[in-house]
Parts: sequence; C-alpha cells; structure tokens
Amino acid sequence: MPDYTLKITRTLQAPREQVWNAWTNKEELANWFGPEDMDTVIDEFDFREGGAYDLTMMKKGGETGSRLKGTFLTNKKPKKLVWMWKWYESVG
Repeated sequence: MPDYTLKITRTLQAPREQVWNAWTNKEELANWFGPEDMDTVIDEFDFREGGAYDLTMMKKGGETGSRLKGTFLTNKKPKKLVWMWKWYESVG
C-alpha cells in the first residue's frame, strides 16, 4: 500500500499561542476536533516527539463513530507540529 501525505496550511486570525494550544492540549483538542455532530474522546495523548495518541469520535448520543491512532512526529513550539494518523474501525 502506498504512503500518502496531506499537507494543509491555514492562516488563522488568532494568536499563535492560542492556535498551538488548540492543537496540542488534550482538553482543547477534544473540544473542537471532528465533525460538529460528534464528540471526541481522547484515550491517550503523549504529546512529545515520538509520543502516541488514540482518539474516538462518537456521534452525539453514543451511536457509531470512528477511531484513529497516531504519533506526534515533530513538535517545534510554536511554529511546527507534524503528526500522523491511521483510521481504525468504526465503533459503536
């Protein structure tokens, strides 16, 4: 299976520290990550280079959702964050 890379660049009207925290703080990330009709539960969040994370997005009401796991590859506060993920089974 080939490897794929997706690079997304955005300019946000917010202080850099606030954006960094939204991506790197477990509680902040859980508040906004995923579609609006889903809740995000983060089971593991080892935020360091080489650290792993594991999260599940569940439809509100506890119905089916999706799970993904990944690794933080680069952590250069506050300028560069690189992480990878892999989708796992649907849950629920």
